[in-house]
Amino acid sequence: MPKSASLPQIEKQLKQRQKALEKAQDELKNELILSLNKIDRKEIPEPKEEPISIEDELARREKLKNEDLAQDIKLKSFTIKALFIFLAIETLVVFIFMLFQALGRTLVIGEFSFHLDEWGFRVMIGATITQITVMLKIAIEYLFPKRNQ
Repeated sequence: MPKSASLPQIEKQLKQRQKALEKAQDELKNELILSLNKIDRKEIPEPKEEPISIEDELARREKLKNEDLAQDIKLKSFTIKALFIFLAIETLVVFIFMLFQALGRTLVIGEFSFHLDEWGFRVMIGATITQITVMLKIAIEYLFPKRNQ
């Protein structure tokens, strides 16, 4: 707008622009309404609002709880079996060392020889028994926690 334009001219131009804007908005609304009317209603699925019964919801929750417990039991069973296998192998190895110690022999594998002094043997046996006891105690407390009632 030129600087020399008077206030009435500016107001007139503003009103013309507002009318053009309103006309463009009306045209866009009409085009939108026409395009929405052209959409085939069969293409849009109707929302299915089936009410969920309380019994169904309670049954679903109970099923999820049972599945969770079954999975927990499987995991605990696997863990305890793996722990017992490990402890059995460790006990077998210690038993073999005890056998060699009792027979007074030195374990020789290739160039490697193994012999324990009496005090070393006692420490190994004590540590092994302590380790097995503590591992079983931790496993039982973890796998079978006390229920607070």
